[in-house]
Amino acid sequence: MEGDELYHAHPPADPAGYSMAELLSLARGQGLLASPVAMPEPGLVEELESGRPVLVAVRLPSIYVQQRSLPGGDIPLLGIARNTLIDRAGRVSEAGELAMVAHYLLVVGYEDDRFVVVEPVMGYRTISARRLARYRRFFDDASIVFSVPETAASTPVS
Repeated sequence: MEGDELYHAHPPADPAGYSMAELLSLARGQGLLASPVAMPEPGLVEELESGRPVLVAVRLPSIYVQQRSLPGGDIPLLGIARNTLIDRAGRVSEAGELAMVAHYLLVVGYEDDRFVVVEPVMGYRTISARRLARYRRFFDDASIVFSVPETAASTPVS
């Protein structure tokens, strides 16, 4: 089932988005094992090394997840100015507790002090471990670990 199809078949109870409980139910309904845990960074790395992606609850500046974006992200000089403007606006938002939103990121990888996340609005991105920890603090490192059932994992794909 595609994401849009799933969303329309099972809309969130709150128009602001899905709760962790709703996400657990949806994942389990799709045949996944889904375990809710409070997981600081070392546990996150361990799960990733075991091949299990982790959904993390974050509270971050809305400018980072808005559907509208400033043009020029791929143009060298314009991209630098654009990214600097967005980063500064995000820092002001975070420092002043303005326009902060609850959101989820699916953490799928890491290298050194950076994590690779899939973000529903902007797609694949990287984020520093320090920034991710700061955004997760509000929800006390709430996470959902996903895996496939043992029998499904051992069944060969033809």
